[in-house]
Amino acid sequence: MSKNTYQKLLIFYIIAILAVSTIPGGAIPKVNIWSFDKILHIIEYFILAFLAINARKMVSTKTVVIIIIIGTAYGGFNEIWQGVIAGRYASIYDAIANGIGMIIGSMVTLKYFMFSND
Repeated sequence: MSKNTYQKLLIFYIIAILAVSTIPGGAIPKVNIWSFDKILHIIEYFILAFLAINARKMVSTKTVVIIIIIGTAYGGFNEIWQGVIAGRYASIYDAIANGIGMIIGSMVTLKYFMFSND
């Protein structure tokens, strides 16, 4: 795929994450720190890191660190968004899982899934 396609997918995916997070749900806090839900958060932000890195024309260590920071901040914002807008339970553990997904996704993408098509 071209960088332009990755850029479009990245924008769509960011909006999709926010849209799904806005769906109202139960506001009951979960006790499990490492439940299946956390695995889904890691996968969700793994994909975000993959798209963000492949959407870049030039990828450097600095770029990857910025992607991880912005993606993790977005994950934290998303948790706050869920608590305020959707009436769902905002979880620090979900935000941490989002950051873990960004880190793992960035490392795996750099190692195995860097595409250089323009």
